Amino acid sequence: MSLWPNKKSPEPTAVGAGCSAIAVRVTSRRWLNSLDHTMRTLLHITLPAVVICFSALSQTNEQPKKSAAQAGRELRLRTLTTQPAQLGQKPTSEHPRIAGVIMDFPIKTATASIVSLSSGDASIYTTGTFGVIGGFAHETVRSGAIDFVTVCEKHFDEATLTKDYPYPAAGRVRFYLICYDGVRVIDADLESLSSGKDKDSDLLVAGMRVWTEFRKVVRKGLNHDRVV
Repeated sequence: MSLWPNKKSPEPTAVGAGCSAIAVRVTSRRWLNSLDHTMRTLLHITLPAVVICFSALSQTNEQPKKSAAQAGRELRLRTLTTQPAQLGQKPTSEHPRIAGVIMDFPIKTATASIVSLSSGDASIYTTGTFGVIGGFAHETVRSGAIDFVTVCEKHFDEATLTKDYPYPAAGRVRFYLICYDGVRVIDADLESLSSGKDKDSDLLVAGMRVWTEFRKVVRKGLNHDRVV
């Protein structure tokens, strides 16, 4: 079964020298128009495994069972509030300031969070009942996650330090840069980002790549769900 309408997948388009803004805009719009359909399909395929993982985590800690949605919110917040050093991450020549990023974007009444770390770890959390954990196990997802953080390094100076981590407002996208000096945020308009002309459009495209690589893994039926 195809996870995308008409069996067409909105492949990511790089933003940079020689990149066509029109190509980015068309690709982004196709991606955005496909999100709701994709989430419904992915829910059907992966929900049981993810819920079992979250339920097992709660039982192991002898705490009341949590819904998958609550678990996703808590895992997102844990990622934002954990110091990179606690995960063994250190500044490198490629990533001297940023250890990871979370891209929050709206899907109708829900919000999806794409998590990418410079180590190659990647996950997807949502405010709904869907989540994917363990992207590090797949080279294409791992590569996309690392590249996403690399793109974020270019936007370090424009990001604002924050200790608050709300989800974006309707029609907005938030990029939380997990830096070695704290968390920084960039809040942008989704429509503007999708045009390919926004100064932050490359962030959206990099996040799209991680999403797309996860989608490919699901299509292949690989076992990418892990208990964390």
